[in-house]
Amino acid sequence: MASTELIRRLGILGGTFNPPHVAHLAMACAVKKAMGLDLVLLMTAGDPPHKLLEVPGKARHAMVALAAKSYDGLCASDIELSRSGRSYTVDTLRYLKEQYPDTRLFYIIGGDMLEGLSYWRRAAEIFQLAEIVAVPRRGALWVDEAVTHLKERCGAMLTLLPDAVEDVSSTQVRALVRDALPVGHVLLPAVEAYIYEQGFYFPPGIRSIQNEVRAALTQHEYIHAMRVVQTAVRLAARHSIDGPQTRLAALLYAKEPGEAAAEKAFAENKYGTADETAMPYHELYQLVRLADMVEPGRNYPGVEALRALADTDLNAALKLVLQS
Repeated sequence: MASTELIRRLGILGGTFNPPHVAHLAMACAVKKAMGLDLVLLMTAGDPPHKLLEVPGKARHAMVALAAKSYDGLCASDIELSRSGRSYTVDTLRYLKEQYPDTRLFYIIGGDMLEGLSYWRRAAEIFQLAEIVAVPRRGALWVDEAVTHLKERCGAMLTLLPDAVEDVSSTQVRALVRDALPVGHVLLPAVEAYIYEQGFYFPPGIRSIQNEVRAALTQHEYIHAMRVVQTAVRLAARHSIDGPQTRLAALLYAKEPGEAAAEKAFAENKYGTADETAMPYHELYQLVRLADMVEPGRNYPGVEALRALADTDLNAALKLVLQS
């Protein structure tokens, strides 16, 4: 983080970030530009007491750090994670004010949080410590009564950004991962890769086989295998092929010694993911072989051309793989 002398205007965007997605980043960047901020902290919330999160705080913070690396002026913060007990916004702002006594603090929220803001713990102190910047989601309407209440009755310094960010929710992202659908449009590549490597948000049966794959391979081999799974899922969606079946086929490709053994495990439905309507494994196997050839870690003459062909003409790409 930059020196306190260099930070005059500091933004704070908190959340569980389960996982952090493009809307979070767009919100932080929009406020940074509009308010002339020197830095925006992406502050990962601790594990909430009222619900159990599948992904622990340390891993969520790791994803935020991966996302923040791609943006100047964004920084992942684990302040709330390192604090014991329940963590409240007012405590965080008080801590930051102690660390940055000469810095103006800007607390960033989504427009949908305006109505309940005055009921937060020690809300009046929050409004004294920081200015509030609210960012609307596309298609959402401002709650005028809430804005008036916060400004006139609570004394909040409140800025409403005119431009909305894309309406993306972490719930939607988790569902896409669970259902083996592409997430490249809502996650940064590094975050997507981390999710696949860790198996976050996968169904239990898939997590089970993934753990077996991890145990059977070296770390280098395992990272490659999960890039193959990720690429196979993306290609399946692009060519209207069943995502969950493709994901299972790709994991078995990594785990079983050869096509025959993998096909047998797939047919036995050991992991509760394939069904009687499943695409013939041989066809899935060829798709996964192609994914193996074009996954992001591959670097050989002609790989870019094969990647482009795999996206546009699957049959032609498969023929090239069969000939290799």
